[in-house]
Amino acid sequence: MEDNSELNIELDLSDKFLDLTTDNIDIAIRVGEVPDSDDIIAKYLASYEFVACASPKYLKEFGTPSTPYYLFNHQCISFNKNILIQWQGNDFVNKMNRSRMVSFSIDAIRMNALSGMGVIIHSKIFVDDDIKKGTLLTILKDYPLPKRKVSAIYHKSKRNDDKIKNLLNFIQGKISKTLPL
Repeated sequence: MEDNSELNIELDLSDKFLDLTTDNIDIAIRVGEVPDSDDIIAKYLASYEFVACASPKYLKEFGTPSTPYYLFNHQCISFNKNILIQWQGNDFVNKMNRSRMVSFSIDAIRMNALSGMGVIIHSKIFVDDDIKKGTLLTILKDYPLPKRKVSAIYHKSKRNDDKIKNLLNFIQGKISKTLPL
């Protein structure tokens, strides 16, 4: 906004799939696969990594799982079903106990893990500092979690709009400094 005084932003941080046309959205950032559409352009921006982790306090009390199947005996916080399916398959998800705590707030999930409430599978970018400080410990390193694409999507009718081009270039420049390509 500092670079462009004409720019107005309405920011919706949710997992909802919004219709770009109906909801009058210029650009949406999507994590994961973008639904196939003849009307939408998807521009790949970066890769989004996940990590399984828990606090030292939790692991001391409950032990460190050595395989994903040991998670069945652990307190889990807000596991994303789609990530679990990609990671270990439907059978694993069907056997997985319900998460002890479910939230759509990445901060709430992180804070509960930090307080020793259980194991999380979380976006690496949001827990990286905690891992570096040792307040969260990475587990199941031999079982890498799937990565997801981060894409900017916009309606084809706006592909020649300078406002869209400028915003897309700005987003791409900022996100490439934060997330791996």
